[in-house]
Amino acid sequence: MANDNNEIPPGHSRSGNFEMNFTDILTRLWSRKFSGVVFVLLSIVVGSFYLRAATYTYTTELVLTPAEQNAAKISSNLAGLGSLVGLNLGNGESSGFAMYEEAAKSYAVAVKLSEDPVIMHKVFEGLWDRDYKTWKEPKSVSSSIIGGLKYILGIPRYRWIPPGPKDLQEYIRKSVVIRDDKIKPITTVSFDHRDPNFSIYFLNRINAEADNFLRQKSLIRSTEYIKYLQGRLNEVQVVDYRQSLLDQLRFYERMRMMANSDISFVAEVFGGAEASQRPTRPRPSIVLVICIALGLISWTLYALFAEMVKNAISQIRTGGTK
Repeated sequence: MANDNNEIPPGHSRSGNFEMNFTDILTRLWSRKFSGVVFVLLSIVVGSFYLRAATYTYTTELVLTPAEQNAAKISSNLAGLGSLVGLNLGNGESSGFAMYEEAAKSYAVAVKLSEDPVIMHKVFEGLWDRDYKTWKEPKSVSSSIIGGLKYILGIPRYRWIPPGPKDLQEYIRKSVVIRDDKIKPITTVSFDHRDPNFSIYFLNRINAEADNFLRQKSLIRSTEYIKYLQGRLNEVQVVDYRQSLLDQLRFYERMRMMANSDISFVAEVFGGAEASQRPTRPRPSIVLVICIALGLISWTLYALFAEMVKNAISQIRTGGTK
């Protein structure tokens, strides 16, 4: 009787509850090692099927530097340019490419890019019918069910519209990443796509249209400011005031000269767009490691759950025999 009161079977507590320490867990896992091999192999098989069905994408990067390389002029020129194009940049040193990013992802740039059939047909290739050379409405079982439910519930159903500038703008906002270097005055524009040649073409077009957008905005505003300043110079006779107007006139003349030139206006390409030699997503090694980890976790949970069920059945049988 004393032995019955003092000895506690493995995996049990004095209260009758099922408890296991780390050694018990390892023992239970080892006793079900065959199940662990099965879980890991199944996870690897699932991962291999995913890798076979996945769309591999390449990462293309375009490195940009300020068109004006003098560090002292970068801040003043960009801040002044921000006022020209209608953007409040605050401190030019901390937001040197803020206006470039806004321009690259603007609706105006998307309108220009949407006029290029190469871009539209590639970005929305699932909606483009190559045989009939026209846009096609996507149809699926889920869309039919949703459409039927909307009709029954009286929810308005809108006519399908082919992709346009607004859709392209949303695609650029979600797919194109623009990040500034916190140390050096450079900005990197990156884009992932399964076709590396298209990625290079796409980034170059975005950069060209964004730079041209800022160029035209600056040209229009600086021309208007120059006209105003020239008119004021004909009216003002105070020497100090005239000198201030002349300084402003020289600044806007310089901005107009930069806008009229053929060189890069805001961002200068540093080396050109380059695509990765190998796909960057998905990475097979990472996918397989995750699958193996999930297999091990599934094996552990299965072993613990099976042991708990076994213990519960044992307790029920023991209680029934008493």
